Amino acid sequence: MASSAASPALGAMILAAGRGERMRPLSDVTPKPLLEVAGKALIVRQIEALRRAGIIDIVINASHLAPMMVEALGDGSALGVRIQWSIEPTALETAGGIATAYPLLQPGIVLTLSGDICTGYDYAGLIARAARMASDPQAPRVHLVMVPNPPYHLDGDFVLTGERVRLDGSAKLTFGNIALYDTALFSELPRGVKLRLLPLFETWIASGIVTGELYAGPWANVGTPAELDALSAMLLRPAGASAPPASTSKTEPMDTTVTANPLLDFSGLPRFDRIEPSNVAPAVAVLLDAARAAEQAVAADSVSPTWDNVVEALANPLDHLERAWGAVGHLNAVVSTPEMREAYNGNLPRVTAFYTDLGQDLRLFDRYCALRDSPGFAALDAARKKLVANELRDFRLGGAELPEDKKAR
Repeated sequence: MASSAASPALGAMILAAGRGERMRPLSDVTPKPLLEVAGKALIVRQIEALRRAGIIDIVINASHLAPMMVEALGDGSALGVRIQWSIEPTALETAGGIATAYPLLQPGIVLTLSGDICTGYDYAGLIARAARMASDPQAPRVHLVMVPNPPYHLDGDFVLTGERVRLDGSAKLTFGNIALYDTALFSELPRGVKLRLLPLFETWIASGIVTGELYAGPWANVGTPAELDALSAMLLRPAGASAPPASTSKTEPMDTTVTANPLLDFSGLPRFDRIEPSNVAPAVAVLLDAARAAEQAVAADSVSPTWDNVVEALANPLDHLERAWGAVGHLNAVVSTPEMREAYNGNLPRVTAFYTDLGQDLRLFDRYCALRDSPGFAALDAARKKLVANELRDFRLGGAELPEDKKAR
């Protein structure tokens, strides 16, 4: 598939045209993206996150109460960015909104995100991927950020095996409303027409041009006034303060396993002051699931091995597990309360079993051997070659080549 020319810098589009039906009555008088969480509008939080990542050229679509949006944000100069507006007389849904804004978007790869999510995701992490997508016409044209399924969407959207996004299979994840797209995908779509994104996703995924990644850090798609209040209370709670009692409201409370668990926040240094013993088991469950899924996807992959589909495909899930468990181990050694010891000791067997299985996975060892023997290995730099050699050494020391009945469990 042809791609657009590479753009000089990554631009973004914030999707902000929705009516926010579940947020009524608040959204009757204020556009949902302008609603405040802990004293700051949802969309302002997103704009500031983009600016921190060095992404300053932003297109925003607006429909419901659009003049209020434009008046509040203007040209973006007060926030250190440059904003262009795509005004929709009637909301055009996601694909229709992007297609209509196409003339305003820089040619090449664009980052799109919803204006009403609240997340700790670091958008700077997508810049290098966007550059690879822009420079290589054979690279996938879409990249999705996936998140663990929230309580209101337990069935998920798509399956992530390594970096490949698939339509069918078990253990689906939820699309986190953050994505990279080649704008060429929208160039021939009609302007000013309602278009849903799901049918396009289905076509693109079936064509094999969609990759993805799992983000297990703080993420919330704020849908109702109750969820807005709960998120504000969470963000305003002083460090080290205990969580409030569970809600007795008939409204389903917002999931805080994913949105609030500090062990799943990889945006900076560990949040030691916020980590509670109750955070350990949910975080370990999420991270072990992601790591096992990556291991199985890489081990079972039949395509020719490359650095990207072997080493990189495992890197993030394993790094996240190591960082989170390292923080738990540190607190167990330093704080050593009965509750933290119980959380650490209760989850240690699960983590140990995973690393034992990983080190003895003969299929994964064979993939690393095939990578070492592949034509592309010679082009890797010395540091990457050394990393592959070290991995092969560790597999041998772990017993990957031993007969199954000789592998210690």
